[in-house]
Amino acid sequence: SDVCSSDLGATGDGFGAAIAMGDGLALIGAPGAGARAGTVWTFRLDGSDWRETGTLAAADLAENDAFGSAIALSGDRAVVGVPGSGDGAGAAYVFRLSGGSWLQEAKLSSAESFAFDQLGSSLALLSDRVYVGAEGRDVTGADTAGAVYVFDLAGTMWSETGRLVAANPEAGDGYGVSVAASASRPWQAASASCTGDRARSTSICSRSEEHTSELQSHVRISYA
Repeated sequence: SDVCSSDLGATGDGFGAAIAMGDGLALIGAPGAGARAGTVWTFRLDGSDWRETGTLAAADLAENDAFGSAIALSGDRAVVGVPGSGDGAGAAYVFRLSGGSWLQEAKLSSAESFAFDQLGSSLALLSDRVYVGAEGRDVTGADTAGAVYVFDLAGTMWSETGRLVAANPEAGDGYGVSVAASASRPWQAASASCTGDRARSTSICSRSEEHTSELQSHVRISYA
């Protein structure tokens, strides 16, 4: 069946720009809604129909944050990217489903964030670990080479624990434009980038020791 919000608003809201599903739940982003502050609509499967149940609400959204540009869902936890936050430095919000309501658990940002990093442009969630793409991040002097930041939950606190970068970052790569991770290899993740006239490639990054802060790619997959 079609899934629509009860208030689609104006053209340009971008409803459906990002979607995450699991266990009879669907979260659908509209990053252009509300002067591009953004909205995420929540739906629950009722029999064979999807019923709108509300929206996710972040505490400090502002115009142009683009909340809902990326969404990840795992069990009763969701993460939503806001790559436009803080002059484009970006961030991600963590929510927890409790008693039928989504409650904000944390706001994730990098200690080294700068304007136009676009942290939150992509997401992958593995229970208590979040991978957050920052495709606009400068790396070792290469403008917008991009990176992916790792955040872990310890007790009730989320903290930044690592960073994924390409082995040979180049200006304009946009590494982190998308990201994926597997629970079977918790310190391994794949991220896409653009190299050489915007040709696409994917790097698989890993680290053997959890105390090592930076992961580097050891496999690059590309097409001609």
